[in-house]
Amino acid sequence: MKTTIATLFVSAVALISSNALATIYVPSPPGNIVQNGTFQTYGVGWVGNMQAYVHNPNAPNGVFGLITDIYQNIPTTTGQQYFLDFYAAADVLFGSTVAFSVVLSHQTLNTYTTSPFTPPGGTRYDQMQWDEFTSSFTASASTTRLEFSDLNTYDFGLAAVSVVPIPEPKSTLFILVAAIVLACGPRWRGQEQPIPREAVRKVSE
Repeated sequence: MKTTIATLFVSAVALISSNALATIYVPSPPGNIVQNGTFQTYGVGWVGNMQAYVHNPNAPNGVFGLITDIYQNIPTTTGQQYFLDFYAAADVLFGSTVAFSVVLSHQTLNTYTTSPFTPPGGTRYDQMQWDEFTSSFTASASTTRLEFSDLNTYDFGLAAVSVVPIPEPKSTLFILVAAIVLACGPRWRGQEQPIPREAVRKVSE
């Protein structure tokens, strides 16, 4: 009897583990100018129509904003290019896909549509399918209003929002040349040594 109970217990644990949702961890990149882009702190950074802050292991970093239309003013430098990255998902209560816009200082940067899918069943937030979206823009003022708006449903999930400055071409070229010099230095000094793998990786980037 003891063996049977132990076997059932192990089988149950294995079944629970196989059905557990795996959280996608998306660390905030260095230099991110978006405040509370991971939605870890309720009521910080964002303004507008947000339905809820939802904690769910299926979402990036385990938490997301359920939004209709939200924005925040981010500090930018005129003429500087920035890279925008975020995750979005349709709320299955209203449809398997959602269209939404990203607006910068009242000018539409882009419109997006999440990938359509067949809800797999389960709780509302467990079924949400997350897509990553990226874009870039050039700031035209010292402050830029970053806004996300639902276009065809009631709300959608938004997570792991980041905006970081793109390095100037001259800086990138300098780093590339420096990496080449460091990697090839031993050869130029007449020493036949292989280029370290780490140096090759830096050059290729």
